[in-house]
Amino acid sequence: MSKDKSVEELLDKIPAVKFVCRTVPAKERKPQRKNIYDGHGERMKFAVDNDPELESFSDYEALEYLLSFFIPLRAASLTAHELIDEFDSLFGVLTALPEELRGIPNMTTSAAHFLPNLLAVARKGEMSRRRRSVMVETVGDAIAVLRPYFMARNHEKLYMVMIDVNDKIMSISCTSSGIGNQTSVDVNGITARVSRSQACKIILAHNHPGGNLTPSQDDITSTAHIGVLLRAMGKELLDHLIFAGDSYFSFYENGLMDKVIQGADKFFGESKSKEVTDRMYVNRYMQEQKTDYFGGGILGGKKYKTFKERQAESAEEEGS
Repeated sequence: MSKDKSVEELLDKIPAVKFVCRTVPAKERKPQRKNIYDGHGERMKFAVDNDPELESFSDYEALEYLLSFFIPLRAASLTAHELIDEFDSLFGVLTALPEELRGIPNMTTSAAHFLPNLLAVARKGEMSRRRRSVMVETVGDAIAVLRPYFMARNHEKLYMVMIDVNDKIMSISCTSSGIGNQTSVDVNGITARVSRSQACKIILAHNHPGGNLTPSQDDITSTAHIGVLLRAMGKELLDHLIFAGDSYFSFYENGLMDKVIQGADKFFGESKSKEVTDRMYVNRYMQEQKTDYFGGGILGGKKYKTFKERQAESAEEEGS
């Protein structure tokens, strides 16, 4: 028997198998696994349209929404969680450096540069909005104008506001920028800049990123030095504001500016001080209160008054 013939005989002995095909009823079918990201983009857009302030969004969801413009949606969701896990909070992500963000998987160069600049753009927009209020008559006016300059800053900066005889803002400039919770104050640079201007009044403002509103000894000393030098030029330092989060400290409201003026009296002597005071412009301020646009109620209602005005009020009180 040949080899081929034996194989054929064996195949003939195998019984035929019949295959029957039937349609499986729907109730017997195994459910297919659904992709959780199907329609997720549309759902996110719908959620944003219904909540443009993102108040109902978690930090992860808000960050995922931002990343979705730069990264595919599935990767954006995972990256959002990794970013907040790495930097502890949404604020930590938005204040991180681009090179730090690029170390996270799936982060693109565009996203890594966009996120750290988002707060700066928001701050710039708020600064431009408040710049329309060019009159500074009360502490509240100064706060409304200057507060946006320190929004979400994690390092100290010192700003100077120059004001003319009509209480209009002439300029707002950054005089120094520090690292962390310290910045140097260039007293000579500030007074030199003021001496070259037509400004009659000055307001200083800086921030304490650590959240402590109490003025440091350096804050008090530098304020006194600047106040003394400006007074010698016939100009007045109206206030020095300190911002920390949503709170502020005003040297003027707390009576510290009078001590600065008294320091000038001791430095120059009574006769020189009187000569300087007589040259200072005296403005009569309208009595009104300002409402804090941050929602904190009446804020900074105390009117800015020059040292000469405060002396006149004290004399009237003593005479009555």
